[in-house]
Amino acid sequence: MGVNLFAAAQVAEIPLQRLFKSLIIPVSTVIAALLVITDVPQVSLFLRDILN
Repeated sequence: MGVNLFAAAQVAEIPLQRLFKSLIIPVSTVIAALLVITDVPQVSLFLRDILN
């Protein structure tokens, strides 16, 4: 992910810090979703339980 951010900043000709600031909310949302899915088994097994 770091290499992609660096390349995107170079191509768009914007500072890397500005790119990091704009990605804080989406990345933190993905991390929070992954934590919920891994820590609460009912969330990840919900569809399996409904289909059975």
